[in-house]
Amino acid sequence: MDRFPVIQVQDTVVLNEDCPVEIIIKAHGASEPLHITAEGAYLHDVPVQITIDKGEAFEITGKDVKYYKTIDVPLEEKDSDSIVFLLRAKNPGIQRVC
Repeated sequence: MDRFPVIQVQDTVVLNEDCPVEIIIKAHGASEPLHITAEGAYLHDVPVQITIDKGEAFEITGKDVKYYKTIDVPLEEKDSDSIVFLLRAKNPGIQRVC
């Protein structure tokens, strides 16, 4: 099945302050599709592991400081629930989150 990842993050963040990065997998979209293959006996959702590469410029903050989370993508044509990473910029200047 094809789904469309959407990442929402502020264009500008303040140094040493938390910035939410929200990720959702949409059923329809205009971006490059993510091909998901459901192997096994999934009845309603397929778990998809999302990892974030914070690089040297950011740190992951908040109560759940893992660099990975799981989104349960519905098998029916509807959007997943979102997940949120909290990133904190450690270095000034233009940075990239992958």
